[in-house]
Amino acid sequence: MRYADYALGQFFRKIKNRGGFDDTLFVITGDHGFGGGVQITDMDLFRFHVPLLFIGKDIQARFGKINTTVGSQVDIVPTVMGMLGGSYVHHCWGRDLLALPKGDPGRAVIKPSGNEQMVAFIEGETILIKVPETGPKLFRYKTSPAMSAEPLDNPPMMEQMQKALNAYLQTATHALIENHAGHNDEMNPDSRNPGQ
Repeated sequence: MRYADYALGQFFRKIKNRGGFDDTLFVITGDHGFGGGVQITDMDLFRFHVPLLFIGKDIQARFGKINTTVGSQVDIVPTVMGMLGGSYVHHCWGRDLLALPKGDPGRAVIKPSGNEQMVAFIEGETILIKVPETGPKLFRYKTSPAMSAEPLDNPPMMEQMQKALNAYLQTATHALIENHAGHNDEMNPDSRNPGQ
């Protein structure tokens, strides 16, 4: 981790004085975090709590310093395109995290790599974790001031989140098997951004 901090510092010191720095949007993220000392649910959530940094001219003035909307890597391209402005068509499963409807807390699907069978769906501060051995579990999840998760007994919410997660997984599996990615623009008008 220290090397990454050092390397990024060196990169920005070198690039800052080159032409085009003020016209560039830098996007920095990771594909995973580090496991925590204490695992608070069946899934080690610390592994998937990863920052997404945007560095560029007037970014903080335009979008604020910190945004805690839940998102995942599929949301990066639509968010970047929204920040750049203009009209575009995207073929991503994600959404522009800075232009979600009012009250939308964001969402993310977590599927560890490899043959691990556990999967999770986060919507705002609620997380559904599907554990093959024990079945689904629902938690109220917080990342600040310290990461915590308290079990929730809410069958209607659990059912709703299971349906959303199953639909996502079924669509993803179909897309993988059929070698198809993206939206059919005529079928999904949400894949178009009319611009600002």
